[in-house]
Amino acid sequence: AIQKMRAAADGDAAYAGGSELPEALRAYTAGAVDFRLAKERGTECATSNDLERPNPECMYEDDSIRLGVAALQRAVKRFESVLRLKPNEQKLRATWAAYSMGLAYSLPGDLYSLDSADKYFGLTRQLAQGSNPDPQYLALESLGAQALAHLDAGDISGAMELYAEQAAHGLESGVNSLVWVSKKLLNDPALLREHIRSPLVQKAVISFVLAYGNS
Repeated sequence: AIQKMRAAADGDAAYAGGSELPEALRAYTAGAVDFRLAKERGTECATSNDLERPNPECMYEDDSIRLGVAALQRAVKRFESVLRLKPNEQKLRATWAAYSMGLAYSLPGDLYSLDSADKYFGLTRQLAQGSNPDPQYLALESLGAQALAHLDAGDISGAMELYAEQAAHGLESGVNSLVWVSKKLLNDPALLREHIRSPLVQKAVISFVLAYGNS
């Protein structure tokens, strides 16, 4: 049933085809279908909260952006519906839904909100620390996704804190990201001056220079 839902044209069709599944699994999977559509079509340059009158500067022949934003809004509603279920009912996909909400609010466009992304990435970790299943280690993945959202927003210090936390849990991706950001700073003196007051930035950059040299 899940494979059939994933192959559906959109989230509504997927949801209709999952009537035999538990609600958390049904709603999450439908949301995931729409989230995939949103990423494929794009989510930028639509008029906020008015899908009937999209920004004329961003019109495409197939109205791709408008449809992408609509798909993202549907996905968020599905993920939210999972998190509104009773704790024992949402358990099957609670961490998935929270993580996906964080990703949704990290996408560029009308729904973008770093504060909301932070909220849901944090909730992902909170849920995983409780009794909710996290077989895909989304709690750890959320640290990297949240760090990337901060990096994209220009908050390098905040991003490095999250990457450092990820590295502290033994994830090589966290270490590699710290190395990459340190190299980026060293290659951009103006950017380095802007962020060098952060003790973590100082430590990371010094560690990079000691390990790799200023190159």
